Amino acid sequence: MCFQMSNPVPYRAQLGNLRVFQPDADDKLTTIMAVRAAFGMLGDVELDREHLRPDERRLSVADGDTIIGGCFAYAYRMSLPGGADVPVAGLAGVGVSPDAQGRGAFRPLLEGHIKQSAALGDAASILMASESGLYGRFGYGQATDMAVWQLDVRDFALQSGFETAAGRMLLLDNVEDTIARVAPVHEAACRRRGGDVLRDAEWWPLVLGAAKRSWFGGGPQFVAAWENPAGELDAYALYVLEDVADDAGQPGTPANRLTIRELVARSVDAETALFAALCRVSWVREVVWELAPVDPPVKNRMTDPRQLRQHRRLDMSWLRPLDPAALLTGRHYLSDGQVVIDYSDPVLPSRSGVMELTVTDGVPSISPADPTPEAVTLRPDTLGQLLLGGTRVLELVESGHVTGSVAALRALDRLLLTERAPFNLTKF
Repeated sequence: MCFQMSNPVPYRAQLGNLRVFQPDADDKLTTIMAVRAAFGMLGDVELDREHLRPDERRLSVADGDTIIGGCFAYAYRMSLPGGADVPVAGLAGVGVSPDAQGRGAFRPLLEGHIKQSAALGDAASILMASESGLYGRFGYGQATDMAVWQLDVRDFALQSGFETAAGRMLLLDNVEDTIARVAPVHEAACRRRGGDVLRDAEWWPLVLGAAKRSWFGGGPQFVAAWENPAGELDAYALYVLEDVADDAGQPGTPANRLTIRELVARSVDAETALFAALCRVSWVREVVWELAPVDPPVKNRMTDPRQLRQHRRLDMSWLRPLDPAALLTGRHYLSDGQVVIDYSDPVLPSRSGVMELTVTDGVPSISPADPTPEAVTLRPDTLGQLLLGGTRVLELVESGHVTGSVAALRALDRLLLTERAPFNLTKF
């Protein structure tokens, strides 16, 4: 059950001279300017995305009467393993003005966001960490990774039987029509694995329709799609072409790089077919897949998998549980089992306690349990790492972050296994 209030009281907290509160219209621009200063941003304030940031999810922090920073959050739904989704807060724009840093404002601001989001009924808070070592102390665990893959197309070939799926590649150009056709593909792909943020109708124009490239997407780009014989889209890709020939290149020698910004599919067959089609684009010598899952199935379908080289691997989403029961009972499990969990949340003590997770015929349930030395001990950050399946329980046992009896640890490890690594494609 989610911790939800139908009409939550605007958040306010006082810690000495520091005050954290939900800003009104007069304080909003001052807060935005303080956060922009924290990120080193100069120039005019761009307000084109402010309508996506609900006022009830904003916070300001003031030292006395002076606003020195703030944060905001998007209202999202995130997929869990098995295809279900839960409401989550997408925390962003967390900053304290440089001339006010070091006064202890960051912690009450983050804890205010956690309490505010819990009161709004969110099962978790997620973020993209500008500094990966910063958020663990507030209960965020690294939940999804992303990779950058490189391939010389002359080395690309598929094993027999995987050459292509029925259909054809086509380019889409009308923005409204493109959104209507690719949005269902994205949602279907989100539900194939955990951790992905579902995009609503207001989000898609940032990805496909914005004239200028930003953190969210947009800018000049091609939209390719794989259409099946029935005329439906099974996959889409956003890509750009760049001439990377140097002075030593011979005239007429192909030297284009095709950079895939998104490749999303309803099935492995459709993903393979569209990837192969992109590798056949004329004058392309190199394909770079820049925001990709760490386990692309096409790699294992290639005759020489080594040629699809992982150039980088980075953390993507960080997850902070707010309602552990809703998260644990909302996801799918590949096996049955039973384990007692001793969960401790210092910011949301009402969420702390000993619980028994039971999975019978694939259906999970949570019930209160008595304390026992056999229980697996979890904190918000460790549950955030484990929930979606991106990190094994036994990995955290070896690092000393999770304790419990051998039997309980192995049971939880088996329960949390997933078919594919979690992945989130949406930056915010």
